[in-house]
Parts: sequence; C-alpha cells; structure tokens
Amino acid sequence: MVHLITDTPASISNVTEWCKKDGCWLKVKAFDMDLSRAFLAELIGMDERDAVEKDAKKVQKVDDGITCQKMVLDIGPEKWKEISKFGVLNKHLNEKDMGILQVAVSMPYRMPTENQCKYLIKLLNRLQEEGFQLN
Repeated sequence: MVHLITDTPASISNVTEWCKKDGCWLKVKAFDMDLSRAFLAELIGMDERDAVEKDAKKVQKVDDGITCQKMVLDIGPEKWKEISKFGVLNKHLNEKDMGILQVAVSMPYRMPTENQCKYLIKLLNRLQEEGFQLN
C-alpha cells in the first residue's frame, strides 16, 4: 500500500502533493487489498457503534451529575449560607434561587436533587461573576 502513494509520477517529487491528486486516489481505490479474518472480526457495524456512543453519553451524563453533586456537598452548608447571604444582600436572587439555596443550607437534613445541584453550581458561577469569592 505504501508504494502506491510513494511511487509518484516523474512530474511530482513531493509525496504529500501527490496524495492530494485525483490520480493518487484513483490508484489507491483500484488497489485490491486482502484483509485478514482477525482484522475483519474486530470491525463493528454502524448500529453497534451508535449503540456504544449512546451508552457512553448516558454514562457521561451520570458521571457529570455525580460530579456536580459532589461539588455541592464539598462546598458544604456553611459556605452555601454565605453564598445565600451575598446573593440576598446584593439583590441577585429570585425566589427559585432562594428556595434551592435553602435546601443546600439545610444539608445533611435535606439533600438537593441532581437537578438542584446543577442549578446551584450555575447559580454559584453567576454570583462569582457578580463578585462572590469562594475561598
């Protein structure tokens, strides 16, 4: 196979330029290559590939949720109290923000859901943009 692309016509000395030409591609397409049974057995169909990708996305979504929950728990209820106080004093919170922050402040007696954790992290990022410093 290598000789197909390295064996350039006399008028072309640069292999990379030859590889961009239609003549090279036609030569490669016409080449009859035997693939071993072992190699062919390793190939997967498009349906299987799609299923693997779909499963990987599901796993990533679960992992992202766990990571978000861990971040909320690691920050802890005392720090969420500070975050809440900052937001109230600076008038950066709406009713939904305050309700979800109340759950975070109540940990471990009340635990925020995965969606609430995602919301809390977005809220924290928003408040950091407004000047809150998480130390």
